[in-house]
Order: sequence, then C-alpha cells, then structure tokens
Amino acid sequence: MLRLLYLLLRQRARPTRGTSTLTNAAPRRRSAYRAGAAGTAALAGCAILVGLVVSRYPTFARTSLTSIHAQGATLEMRVDAIDSAPLVVYLEVPQPRGGQAQAEPATLVKITSVNGNFEPRFQVAPLAADVELGNRDAIPHNTHVFDGRRTLFNVAVPFDGVRVHKLLGRPGMFEVRCDFHPWMRAWIFVPAGAYHAVIWQPGETALRDIPPGSYALHVWTAAHGETLRTLSFGAGEVKSLQLTGI
Repeated sequence: MLRLLYLLLRQRARPTRGTSTLTNAAPRRRSAYRAGAAGTAALAGCAILVGLVVSRYPTFARTSLTSIHAQGATLEMRVDAIDSAPLVVYLEVPQPRGGQAQAEPATLVKITSVNGNFEPRFQVAPLAADVELGNRDAIPHNTHVFDGRRTLFNVAVPFDGVRVHKLLGRPGMFEVRCDFHPWMRAWIFVPAGAYHAVIWQPGETALRDIPPGSYALHVWTAAHGETLRTLSFGAGEVKSLQLTGI
C-alpha cells in the first residue's frame, strides 16, 4: 500500500513536458501541495485502517486471574502464645464418594525408641506412609498407635536392630505410646489435604484458596488435646481467627 502511494505522489508531482518552468511554477507548487495533502490524507487513512485492525484483537482484563482466585476463601489466624509447640490447625475436608482420595506412593517415616523416649516426638507424614518402628534401648518397648481412643496398631519391639513396618492408611492425628513406660509419647499428623498449618511460634498465618462449603476446624496441641468447631466459607470470603491460651 505504501508503495502504491509513493508511485501516485510521484506521478502527480512530475512536471508536464514542453511547458515553461516559469509559467508553470505556481501550478506545480499547487500540484505538489495537493499531492502532499492527498498523501497525508492517504497515510492518515492507512493509520486509521491499521488502528481498526489492531482494535479487532480482544483485550484481557487484569482481574480475570483475580476473579478465579477470589472463588477460594481465606482463613486468617493469629496465635498469641503456644504452651506446647507445635500447634496444628487443619480443616477436615469432606471425602468424595467412593472412599479415601488416591494415596501417593508410600513414603518411609520412622518412630524409634531412644533413651526412654520416642524420636521424633512430632512429625508430619503423608497418607499411606510406610512407618518403620525400631528400638535402640537395651530394654523392651512397645509402639502403641492410637486413632483417638481406638488402637490403630500395637507392636512390641523388644530388641535393638529389629524393624517392623506398618501402614498409615487414613488421615488424622495419631498418638504414639509405650504401655510399659507411660511418659513415652509421640504424635504423627497425617493431613487429609492442603488446608492445614503446623505452627511452632506465635504469629500470623493463613489457609488460602479454600473451596466454599462447611468444614470441621481442628485445633490441636499436645498439652490441650484437640478442639473442634464448624466453619462455613462463601466464595472469596475472608475469616479471621484469634487463638489464645493454646
């Protein structure tokens, strides 16, 4: 298009053969002026055309991603003090029809009796974790794992070097005890989903992108046990929770 305009302007600006330069100087200037004006108008028309072509492409609103994330709710939490860390807060996610969610490949976690205590005292394990039970002490112990008040499994590990493997096939907070030595206690937390927090120090944290619905909120410490309350979230809703006396 620009090539065509160039040829058109050149054609109009070319002088007529056989005419006097003096007598046709003014007309040539007018012709050049008119040609320039016509060229300017043509270029303006091209610019308008280009502008129309560009404007046909859609523009995406910057709020599109925000609107997607706004569908998830947020639970903001402030913890003033923790008597016995860690503090565990989690939402009990309703299970889909057909049973538990598909577990990840088994991950090895360990509970070992060392110097009359379980090590580690607290740990987070994935669903379907392979739990290895061991004893480094010269005296026998047993590893009694509770799901609430119900026994999940109870294994005697009398000798150093003996290893026993068990499977954690459900989410929850599991307490570990030795029936021979009641001071020996430990805990394994198996979260059911992403909506949980393990808090070791006072401060602020949040659970984000929570799907709308009703949930059981679990708040746990080793010293105070577990408390439950029901929370309902709407799309994009933000709730605040202050935890004191934990």
